[in-house]
Amino acid sequence: MIKLIATDLDGTLLQADSVTVSDENIAAFRAASAHGIKIVIASGRTHGVFSEGVAKLDIVDYAIMS
Repeated sequence: MIKLIATDLDGTLLQADSVTVSDENIAAFRAASAHGIKIVIASGRTHGVFSEGVAKLDIVDYAIMS
């Protein structure tokens, strides 16, 4: 049983503009969250440069940042 999904930002979750999260990824995270799966963002970014797109995701449970 999957209990948690952790993802990096750059080159993984974000599109080429380094800001936008695709609609497909948003839908996948919302579906996972609806099934009780925790969503975690892991990044070397600091809070001050956290992506606008990720900040708009209302289903992120935790963030691990520098």
